[in-house]
Amino acid sequence: MFIDFLKEKTHLLSSGDLNESHVLGHEIDEFAAANSGGFRGYVESLGSWAKEHPAKILSLIHAVRPLLTVKTVTIATSAELVKDILAREGDFAVTYGPKMQMITQGAGFFLGQDDNETLGFTNRTNMQMLFRRDDVPGVVKPLIAKLAKARLAQLQPGFDLVSDYLKYLPAQFAIEYFGFTKVAGEDLYRITAGLFEYLFIDVANNPKMALLAEGYAKELRELLDAEIALGQAGENTVLGRGLHFAKAGVPGFDPVNLRNNLLGLLIGLVPTTAKSAAMAYDYG
Repeated sequence: MFIDFLKEKTHLLSSGDLNESHVLGHEIDEFAAANSGGFRGYVESLGSWAKEHPAKILSLIHAVRPLLTVKTVTIATSAELVKDILAREGDFAVTYGPKMQMITQGAGFFLGQDDNETLGFTNRTNMQMLFRRDDVPGVVKPLIAKLAKARLAQLQPGFDLVSDYLKYLPAQFAIEYFGFTKVAGEDLYRITAGLFEYLFIDVANNPKMALLAEGYAKELRELLDAEIALGQAGENTVLGRGLHFAKAGVPGFDPVNLRNNLLGLLIGLVPTTAKSAAMAYDYG
C-alpha cells in the first residue's frame, strides 16, 4: 500500500530520493503487513512504526513535500526551512496566547505577547534581570552537577532513567534555582507537564484536556502565590531577585505579574528538559 503511494509520487523525487524512499516504503509495508489485521490494523501499524522511527518518517516527508501542512499543523522537514521560518517571526501571531491567558487568568506572559506590546517589552527586560547570563557558568552548571551526583547516589541499580532521574532533575533544579521553599518536585513536574500538553500538544483543543488544564493552572498559580507571599527565597535566586525589585518599586514586578512570568517559564523549562534529555539518551 505505502510503496504504491510512493510510486505515484515518483515525479516529485530525485533519483537518489526515489531509491531511498522506495526502500523505506518496502520496510514500512513489511512491518505493517506483519502486524496488521485488515485495513484498519494496517493503518494502526503504520502509526506505530512512525512513532518508533520519527527520523525516517521526516526524511520521507521531506522527499515528497518539504513543507507539509495537515489541518492546523505545518511540518518543516529541514534545518533550512526551520531557520527561514524563525527568521520571519514578525509574520506569525502568538498562537498559544488565548490558552496562556486562561492559565494566568487574563494577564500576559512575556513569551506570549507580541513585540509591539509595551507590557511585553517590559516583561522581557525584567526577565533578563532575573535570569542572568553569568548564572550559566556560575550557578546553573554547578547546581545541575550537584543535583545529578546527589540523585545518582540515592538510586539503586536498575532504576528507571526517565521516572527516577530525568523527571526529577529539572524539577529539583527549578525549585532551587528559582528559590522555592514549599513546592514539591513531583507536583511541579506533574503540573507543568499537564499545562505544556494543553498549550502545545493538544492542537485539537480537547474539552477534557482544557478542563484538566484549568485544575493544573489553579494549582500552579496557588503554589507560586504562596511562595511570593512567603518571601523566603534566597537572595541569589530568581524569585529572590524578583522580590528585591518589587520592594524597590521597579515597574512590572508586582506579585501577579511576577507570578505569571515565572509560571510560563516553568512550563517551558521542566517537562521539556526531561523530554529532550530522554530523547537524546535514546538517540545516542
